[in-house]
Amino acid sequence: DETNVPLRQSFKKALTLSSDVVEAARVRSESRRVVHGYSNGVVDRSFDSAGCPRHIGAAESLAHPECPVSGPLMSRIADVCPDSKVKRDNASTFLFAGHDTTANLMTHFIYYVVTNPGWQEKVQAEADRFMAKGEALRFQDLQELSVIKRCINETLRLAPSVPNGTFREV
Repeated sequence: DETNVPLRQSFKKALTLSSDVVEAARVRSESRRVVHGYSNGVVDRSFDSAGCPRHIGAAESLAHPECPVSGPLMSRIADVCPDSKVKRDNASTFLFAGHDTTANLMTHFIYYVVTNPGWQEKVQAEADRFMAKGEALRFQDLQELSVIKRCINETLRLAPSVPNGTFREV
C-alpha cells in the first residue's frame, strides 16, 4: 500500500545505526514526526465530522469504506481520554507494538501446528467447517473456533510473545 511507504522508510532510517550522534537524533526526531502523523490520522478517522467517536464493526466498515478504522479497540482509544496526545500515543502503541507480538505468535503457532500432524488436521477441519458458512470472520467467532483458540493459548504458553519475568535455567 503506497500510503505506508513514508512510514516504512521512516522506520528504516530510524533503525539504521549511525556513529554521528547528532545526525541519529535528528533522524529519530523526524521519524517520530512521521509516526505521530500516521497515528494522528488513525485517531482522526475514528471520529465523525461532529467529533463523535465512530463505533462501527467490521460489517459496517465494509459498507462504509470511507471510514477504514473500526472495531472495539478503536472505540476504546477514542473513548479513553479527551487528550489528543494520549489518543495518538495509545494508537501508536496498538499499531506498532502489537505488530511484533502478533508476528511472533503466528510464527510459533504455524510451527507448532505443522510439527504436530494430528493437531494440524483438527485445526484444518475446524477452519474448513467455519469457512464453509461463507461468512466473514469476526472476533466473536473465536468462541466457535475452540480448537484454534486452544492451540493459540498453548502456543502463547510455550512461546510467549511478550517475555514475562526473569528467565532462569532450572
